Amino acid sequence: MTHRLASRPTVLIGLATAFSLLGDQMLYSVLPTYFTEIGLMPFQVGLVLSANRFIRLITNHLAERLCRRINLSLLVVLSFGLGAVVTYAYTSVTHFGLLILARVTWGLCWSFIRQIGLMTVVESNPDHRLGRSMGFYSGISRTGSLAGNLLGAVGHDLIGYTSTLVSFSVVSLLAIPLGLFGRRGLNHRIEEEKVEAGVSVPSGGLLFCGFAVGCVGPGLVMSTLGLVLKQTVGDDI
Repeated sequence: MTHRLASRPTVLIGLATAFSLLGDQMLYSVLPTYFTEIGLMPFQVGLVLSANRFIRLITNHLAERLCRRINLSLLVVLSFGLGAVVTYAYTSVTHFGLLILARVTWGLCWSFIRQIGLMTVVESNPDHRLGRSMGFYSGISRTGSLAGNLLGAVGHDLIGYTSTLVSFSVVSLLAIPLGLFGRRGLNHRIEEEKVEAGVSVPSGGLLFCGFAVGCVGPGLVMSTLGLVLKQTVGDDI
């Protein structure tokens, strides 16, 4: 029944995105309780977990422009591949400055991964099914968030921080062939550089609402829940 609701490229690029999210999402559940072992201060944890989001204020625009002008198959390999390398880097990078650099790099990767995913959905589905297909893409890709948080936390307790991240980095490499298969056969038109006039800007109210939702949910709740649970429940599973 899935093929009637979402195209094959939508499913494949959604799975690729899900695999790429594993390491990033693990940090949100583990780092707030594991930071002392790698020599971080509590405020540094907040900066590390948010650096990838702040950089996207710049890289989202860069990704949008380049994805219209460069072959997307090449960008699939580069963004998903570099994302897997960043996940592996978390296993050995403990210096605060290097962690910030790794998170900024992941933010750059995610800008391209997200843009490629959305463009794949648009290019592979008819207009009358586009909203539903976007929902399927979001649902499939966000299983990576659930798996990264849950399996990352359980894996940390059972096999350790480093081993779990190494496993996630290997699994995230599957995103490359999935992304390439998802793009196969799609007609991506490379656009020439042009000046766009009259670009509309979202209203202040819309921007504020988006900021508020992101601040409370993926921001405050996700970044502090692990520490709250440790303080209230203890170190048991």
